[in-house]
Amino acid sequence: MKKRYFESDYVASLGESLFLDEKENKLYWLDIEQQKLIRYCFSKQNETIFQLPERASVILDCYEDKLVLATATGLYKFSLLSKNYEQIITSPEKYRSKQYRSNDGTKIDDDWYIYGIMNEKYTPNDGAVILVKNKTLTICYEGISIPNTFILLKDSFSILISDSLEKKIYRFQFNQDWSQVVNKKTWLDFSHFQCTPDGGCINTKGDIFITFWDGNKVVRFSKDGTVLDEYFLAAKRPTSCIYNENEMLFVSSANIKLNSIDLKNYPLSGKVFTVDLKND
Repeated sequence: MKKRYFESDYVASLGESLFLDEKENKLYWLDIEQQKLIRYCFSKQNETIFQLPERASVILDCYEDKLVLATATGLYKFSLLSKNYEQIITSPEKYRSKQYRSNDGTKIDDDWYIYGIMNEKYTPNDGAVILVKNKTLTICYEGISIPNTFILLKDSFSILISDSLEKKIYRFQFNQDWSQVVNKKTWLDFSHFQCTPDGGCINTKGDIFITFWDGNKVVRFSKDGTVLDEYFLAAKRPTSCIYNENEMLFVSSANIKLNSIDLKNYPLSGKVFTVDLKND
């Protein structure tokens, strides 16, 4: 059994969007419900908590002292030093009301990001996939419910995007400037399962890791969707994961809306876990 432990003392209500800065040896993630950003420094083994002015759901980039965040109202740069919160671009007008927020996303290239917008009432097919390219916004796709996962498949103009309401993972193929979805096909279908595909990542070998909300696990897949391994956690609701060059997998989780029985069975819900993948 692979070694599992956790790095941080922080317990998130809705922990999401792990982002690893390997150069600085720091791990970042969000607590969406509490509007907090958490930074864990491996060298000092300590954490810093930043209060954000609004709910952010995904960390898209990190450079110098700034993080790029997708929030309920658009894309922002947040300075870790000055705490300055600078808007890059606002959400499309039709998604600017309080019932919508961003959910997950990924970086395509410098100043190129793709992220999802969802209806907080979980209205079917009322979300979108958005491209922000050099501060210009384009709606790439409409009709998704809860956009999640966003694993970039390099050299293919494709991204694995889950619709967590449908419990399906799709392969979205984009045109060469990433402004339009030209093909969408089901990669894996979990609609007959109780658990739901959430965040994910890819390693240097091309293996895919998907966290399963209400499944207390991360599943490792090959590129064709074959199950290679499963990693079970003492958290019922894993939410996102990130892989580093030392073959460690970091996994965030949530404890939101868990009852007393769930919390007894999954006592570390809300923590960030580390799974050692060496010799897998």
